[in-house]
Amino acid sequence: MFCDHGADMTVLSEEGMTPQIFAAQLGLHEICLYLCLRSSNINQEYQKDGKNVFVIYMLRNDISRMN
Repeated sequence: MFCDHGADMTVLSEEGMTPQIFAAQLGLHEICLYLCLRSSNINQEYQKDGKNVFVIYMLRNDISRMN
């Protein structure tokens, strides 16, 4: 995967999303977890609504993914 070869996981898309926020919003749980483990800043927020990965999962009531 790109992050294994030095890709920056904190780069924002044109919409202001990091790769892990994008994966979380699409429900790609395993990819989101993998990207969070590789990122230096998992608390980075989506610029449009201020939500980070943890808030996205809390709003889905997906408590099992936050442990």
